[in-house]
Amino acid sequence: VQQGDKIGIVGINGTGKSTLLKVVAGEEIPDEGQVVRQNGLKIAFVPQNPTFPEGMDIRSYALQDADAESWQVESNLTELGITQWDQKIDTLSGGQKRRVVLAKILAGDFDVLLLDEPTNHLDIESIQWLENFIATRANAVILVSHDRAFIDNTTFRTLEIELGKVYDYKVKYSEYVVL
Repeated sequence: VQQGDKIGIVGINGTGKSTLLKVVAGEEIPDEGQVVRQNGLKIAFVPQNPTFPEGMDIRSYALQDADAESWQVESNLTELGITQWDQKIDTLSGGQKRRVVLAKILAGDFDVLLLDEPTNHLDIESIQWLENFIATRANAVILVSHDRAFIDNTTFRTLEIELGKVYDYKVKYSEYVVL
């Protein structure tokens, strides 16, 4: 993975797409082989099912990471339609929770962004905001998504996982489909 790469990972359910992201993120250890990372590489990971501290409000959660600039987190929250920052996270809908996580993680300083099903529970405006964010960032992005339009709009390289093997296609998803 090189700086600026935008990679989509595809495959049927259960093939290990999310597990691969977790291994790259350092959240899981591979059964065999190794992951080699550049020294000082900063990885940001938005999991498919994020967890939140119980009873925490949006502001406290979103601003708890010293790696992110508070103004950027607040700007992201506002752009994603989250404005009642004193609201408890456990009262939010799935889409609102996803937007809070994105606002926090995407405000941080990172070299590689890992996104696992990032469009789940998002409305069209939030998906478009995320597409624009990915398009305007110089860092690398690796994402797993079943949203074919999103993956085609945001990536230019497709990794297919099938029967335990990874196939690398240096084309957008729409071009991969016709191969």
